[in-house]
Amino acid sequence: MLLASGEERGSGCLAGMIVWDFLTSEMMFRVRYHKEAIRAMSFSSDSNFLVSLGGLADNNQLVCWNMIEGRTECVMVATN
Repeated sequence: MLLASGEERGSGCLAGMIVWDFLTSEMMFRVRYHKEAIRAMSFSSDSNFLVSLGGLADNNQLVCWNMIEGRTECVMVATN
């Protein structure tokens, strides 16, 4: 079981995201990708992927993270 936390930072800073193994309390990944803030995060039903959404300073970037390999799968701009 995984748990993710994101942060909101000041202007020009990269916001961090940490993914934890909930059962062991071990940190699995720590990345700084989104500019200024992470607005939302959601795991896939099997916890193999995590999607994070940045804010306006980030052009509303949507990033899909591979939790097995610890890397990004794709980056796109979220639109209405």
